[in-house]
Amino acid sequence: MKGVYACVLIIICSLLLTGFLSVENTRDQSSLQETFAQGANASEANSLTPLTPDSTANTSGEGSIQTDNKQIDSQIVTNENRPQSITPPAETINTETIVPTETASWPNQTLSWLSVEGRRIIDQSGQEIVLHGVNLEALSVRTIAGFEGAFNCDINEMIERLYGLGARVIRLSLEGQKWSYPEYVVLVDKIVAAAKDKGMYIILSFHRWDNNWTGATGLQSKADLILGVMDQQPFLDFWASVASRYRENPAVLYSLLNEPNAGKYKLNDVASAWYDLALKTSRIIHRINPKALILVSTLFDWPSMRLVYFDKHPIPEPNIAYVWHDYYAQDLIAGVFPYAMDYSAGNLAEAKIKLEQFLNDAVLFMSNLNLPIIMEECGSSAKFYVSTTKQYVDIPNWDVEIQDRYDLYRESNLWWIQWDWKKTSLEWGGFGLLEDDGTTLTPRGVLFAENVNQY
Repeated sequence: MKGVYACVLIIICSLLLTGFLSVENTRDQSSLQETFAQGANASEANSLTPLTPDSTANTSGEGSIQTDNKQIDSQIVTNENRPQSITPPAETINTETIVPTETASWPNQTLSWLSVEGRRIIDQSGQEIVLHGVNLEALSVRTIAGFEGAFNCDINEMIERLYGLGARVIRLSLEGQKWSYPEYVVLVDKIVAAAKDKGMYIILSFHRWDNNWTGATGLQSKADLILGVMDQQPFLDFWASVASRYRENPAVLYSLLNEPNAGKYKLNDVASAWYDLALKTSRIIHRINPKALILVSTLFDWPSMRLVYFDKHPIPEPNIAYVWHDYYAQDLIAGVFPYAMDYSAGNLAEAKIKLEQFLNDAVLFMSNLNLPIIMEECGSSAKFYVSTTKQYVDIPNWDVEIQDRYDLYRESNLWWIQWDWKKTSLEWGGFGLLEDDGTTLTPRGVLFAENVNQY
């Protein structure tokens, strides 16, 4: 009898302990967003304190990655403990800790799922698909007071107009922190549904985490995220949630992180760490939606602007394309790009030859390696606002340069997505395709309209 009582007592204690752990786990999960937001908030700390190498924080769910009989800590914390040459991690990564969330309901599918075949992006019939379109940044701009008013227009009418101009792909910039607001998610749903109904694809891009990810602070925050100085779990949870919500929707493509960069760290360290994080995130998305087309940005080694690392270490996952951004205005201000200097000086024939060489050297060489490339951002501006001097500078022959780009992109069968449909900030306002009235096309918009429908 004593043995029976003892067994009953053990069972009761076990149940109580299980309940306690469940509550603690729920509390830990609910605090992730708050922890990440606090870590990214530059107004509360001038700089982020890196985790120490012996930190017990686990942002991946698996602790370490085994490769070639050597363990590499999957939470990369400092340059000092990172080897200069990193063997790409093993292809098996445990994503069981990522739990899919609700799936949104969508109308009857009319679009084909897209996939990667060598350097080509193809539909389900095997036909190569090359798309041109436009960026919509308003949902990641820090100055907007409300979500629904972000575009100050009827969403369906905006999508209808873009479709009428010839755009077949939209890139929607998102803020991770705002994904916790139901009204924000509903607005994204509305834009996605409107695009899909017109037969347009839509790229969802993690542009920034919150309002503090701007300027130099934002650049450093991305580097800290990549290296694991900042908790990566909310970033992974964001993509698990987005992939779950749209996993039945072939119109949605996933762009992991806008313009990752090295910040104050060594380029090689951040490049290999970005490989690790991009691979981990891609596998989380593909576990939820094996058909997803995922876009991985090059690490931005500005001002050289050459695609780095992925040419030698492509992500070992299906349906991965690589993206690149470039602007003549920025290249001219940098003062180190011969093509930009020639456009500025009016040496237009020579400038186009040098532009073609620049594009080949920087990005199009990836096609020769049988890797798919998307020009995820490009744009033109007659004036560019230089934040360091707080002055606008003229950009000579901007219209000739962007037309030459359109022609070269078309000859290369390259996807391109123009920045930006509407003015959203002082620095980038000059790139808007609409005048302040929100209806009339700017001169840039006219050139866009003349080229976006030419496939």
